[in-house]
Amino acid sequence: MKDSLVSILSISAAFFLILFFGSQAVAEQKNEDLNLLVELLPKHCAFTGDFHQKRFVRSLPAPVISQGSFFFSCQAGLIWHTQSPINESLVYVENGDSFQIRPKQPPQKLKGRFHSYLSYFLLNLLAVEIDYLVENFSIESNLDSLARADNKEGLSIVLRPLSKSIKRAIRSIVLTKWNEDTQLSITNTSGETTQVTIENVKEQMKGDLGGCIEVDGSAGIACDVLLQ
Repeated sequence: MKDSLVSILSISAAFFLILFFGSQAVAEQKNEDLNLLVELLPKHCAFTGDFHQKRFVRSLPAPVISQGSFFFSCQAGLIWHTQSPINESLVYVENGDSFQIRPKQPPQKLKGRFHSYLSYFLLNLLAVEIDYLVENFSIESNLDSLARADNKEGLSIVLRPLSKSIKRAIRSIVLTKWNEDTQLSITNTSGETTQVTIENVKEQMKGDLGGCIEVDGSAGIACDVLLQ
C-alpha cells in the first residue's frame, strides 16, 4: 500500500511539473509572439503611406488589383484612398463610423458587419492597442508563410479571432514584413482573401494635417469627415 501511495504521489508530482513547465513554455511563446507582433506594427501615432491591394474573389478568374495612399491618425482614424482602378476614399473614424466618398457625391455611411469589424480592427492595429488585440485574437508566429515565400529573414504573425462576433466576418489575418514593406492578408468567412502591401510609410508630426490633405483625393472632403 505504501509503495502504491508513493507511486501515485510520484506520478502526480511528475504530472504537476509537466503542467507547470508546459504552461510556462506556452506563456513564454505567447510573449515572444506578442513581441513579434509589436515589432511588425507602426511606431508612430500619425503617418502616411502607399498601398497595393489584391482582392481574390471566387466568382472572378483573376484578382481585383488596386492601389493608392492612406493617412492614419491614432486620435482621428484612417483615410484609405484608392487612386486606381477607381477613385474613391474609405474613411474609418475613431468613433466607429465608416464612410465611402466618391467624386461629386456626398459621403455615404457604410453599413454591414464586415466594415464595422474591419474598421475597428484596423484602427486598433495601427494604433498598437495591445489589450484589444490580445482580448480578441490568438497571436501566433507564422513560419509556414515565410517558408512558402522562401524568405527566412521576414517576420510573420497570424491572428485568428477569438470572439464569436468577429468570427462571423473574419477567418484569419496574416501580418508579414520584409525589409521596409508590410503585407496584410485578410481572409473573410467566405474564404475570400484581400492582400494589402504597404510601402513608403512616413511619420507625420502631431497635429500636422498636411499628410491628410496630401492623400485625400476628394478635395478635402475625406479629411473633413475624418476630423469632424
